[in-house]
Amino acid sequence: LNRRLSGRSLGEIGPELVWELKHELAGYWSLVEETLESLRRSLEDWPETGGLVLDGAARMLGQPEFQDVQRARAVLGVLEQARLIRELLCRPLAEGEVAVGIGSELKVEEIRDCSLVVATFRLGSEALGRLGVLGPRRMEYGRVVALVAKVADGLSRSLAR
Repeated sequence: LNRRLSGRSLGEIGPELVWELKHELAGYWSLVEETLESLRRSLEDWPETGGLVLDGAARMLGQPEFQDVQRARAVLGVLEQARLIRELLCRPLAEGEVAVGIGSELKVEEIRDCSLVVATFRLGSEALGRLGVLGPRRMEYGRVVALVAKVADGLSRSLAR
């Protein structure tokens, strides 16, 4: 919204722009619903996975960066290492913050071509877990940060109910 509306007066925002924004935001909502459904399915398997749920690796492989078999193999190898994934997800975060790690900041050579966006979900003030999106460095950060924040918030609200 900031990108599309910044610097415009109310008189400059016509019905056409409102319609465009509505359809753009609907796309975000479908991603949120898809992610929450994936989480719901994963929570059914929670005891078997030790609390670590990984989903969507096949989608990542569709990105141009991962067409190289060696690069894709290295990233998938990292995803199979539960301890390493937990370490990546459990780095310190400020309250309510969405953290972003890009490339070498992740300190894992095999995912130097990736970025990780992480947020915490809670029950009241107690942190229950973290969720994150691992993707290519060229990801749409604004979109992914907003999505991760929205899903974490939605999950926190669902847990509170």
